Amino acid sequence: MIPISALRADGGFQTQCSLDDLLSTSLQVRSNPDSMSIDGVVVWGCFPSEEIVLPPLLESMLDRHERRRAERLINPRDGRRFTLSHALLRLVLAHHTGLDPAAIIYRRTQHGKPYLAGGPAFNMSHSGAGVLMAVGPADPIGIDVERPRPMADRDGVVDRFFSEQEQRAYDATPVEDRHVAFFNIWTRKEAYLKAFGHGLRWPLEAFSVSHGQAAMVTQHHPLAAGKRVIMHHLSPADGHRGALVISPDATLAGGTLISIDGKGNTIQTEDVPI
Repeated sequence: MIPISALRADGGFQTQCSLDDLLSTSLQVRSNPDSMSIDGVVVWGCFPSEEIVLPPLLESMLDRHERRRAERLINPRDGRRFTLSHALLRLVLAHHTGLDPAAIIYRRTQHGKPYLAGGPAFNMSHSGAGVLMAVGPADPIGIDVERPRPMADRDGVVDRFFSEQEQRAYDATPVEDRHVAFFNIWTRKEAYLKAFGHGLRWPLEAFSVSHGQAAMVTQHHPLAAGKRVIMHHLSPADGHRGALVISPDATLAGGTLISIDGKGNTIQTEDVPI
């Protein structure tokens, strides 16, 4: 059993339910799909503290293309992580739409961003074993997560991909705080690009974001002129840095933390800052 804890908008956890319960809810909704609606953006996260044994149920949710991608990964651990993140995304979308997780069909924009015909809008990011997913009524929606790690050429990345404004902010940051500042900027830039569905096709140095705790776009990309978005800082688990970019007309309804250990047991449930 994979327990799931639902986070209310006020930050408190509701009663836990199991993966089976969540699937049962989706099955019940399928008989009345018109009952499903999404009033705001919901963030979902899963951050296992150790490698898990994948339940066959999760593996069976992937389509042929996803299974081939997982099999092509050289490291078996990376394949398991890919399978977990993509199966959880299907489960989350099934929860919101009432569709069978295995029957969900992704379409892609001309720039490769996946979407569902008829909605809802969604986006996913993973770092190591951790994954964040965002589901909302409509685009723009972009999310990114990173677990800060040592980087041999971090300053080189700053020089190459950060805007002049971001470079000045990074250089002015105390040396001991630059590690966090770097990943704050990086996740925010990634989430911004993903919200518009362009990925790294837009030069990263052509726009600027903040580096501190308050997340914001300080200079928009020229190609995004007239497109309004707001940015949220996310601290989902165990030092991870994350960012969410959504429409200013959208509300952030809360989040859900899925806690799993190697045997499929809950190891902790704690408030997720949103």
